[in-house]
Amino acid sequence: MYKVSVERKVERQITALHPSDQERVIESIDKLPQTFTKPKPSPHLKKLVGEPGAWRLRVGDVRILFYQNKQKNLLEIYKVGYRGGVY
Repeated sequence: MYKVSVERKVERQITALHPSDQERVIESIDKLPQTFTKPKPSPHLKKLVGEPGAWRLRVGDVRILFYQNKQKNLLEIYKVGYRGGVY
């Protein structure tokens, strides 16, 4: 089972979101290890092209970007924001 790592800057990015989006993002981050390890993952989960080990999770208009670290069984969230400015 994977663990989730959230950097301090990501916590600030989450608090900058609209309150209803904050709740959905926090809920999605809590469920991320289960979502990521399902045999048939969510269609909202996609591997990013051009960055090895990078993934994105779509939560409405918000994107959660994270790296998969297989050696440490860790999902490292590095950016959260609205789709227009997160990439």
